[in-house]
Amino acid sequence: QSGPEPIQAVGSGPYNRKENGMSTPPSELKVITSAKNLNSYLFRMLENAPKKYRSTIVARLENDSLSLVECLVRANAIPLGEKRRQDEQTEASVMIKSIDMLAQLAIEMECLTFHQGEVIGKMLNETSYLLMAWRKSNGKRRSNQYDSSGASLKKG
Repeated sequence: QSGPEPIQAVGSGPYNRKENGMSTPPSELKVITSAKNLNSYLFRMLENAPKKYRSTIVARLENDSLSLVECLVRANAIPLGEKRRQDEQTEASVMIKSIDMLAQLAIEMECLTFHQGEVIGKMLNETSYLLMAWRKSNGKRRSNQYDSSGASLKKG
């Protein structure tokens, strides 16, 4: 009789964490990995934030960064032609803007250093760029599914 399989430690499995973040597993979109890296960085940097801001600015930053990853994962799970996919991608874009605004406030309230804010800004720019590229790619793929008369090009 063998018992349940042991649970693997975080960072083990088909891909392992790099020193400065996560490597992209073969099936994960780069934009999702980028958002996860941002998430990890934010959580680490906000550990030492002043106690008086932990239930406000810090909690909002952490929640919005988690929501960003959730939106991207949900969008990726929705079939290409469905409007809900675009809606989730739009919500992810809103989360990026919200995180940026909250990070600026966190710098002003000394929850983050200026340097940490710069790093977060660069990570937000990268995630935003990857999200825009993903949306553009989806648009091209959608338009390739139909010919000029609107008839589907899919076989089957």
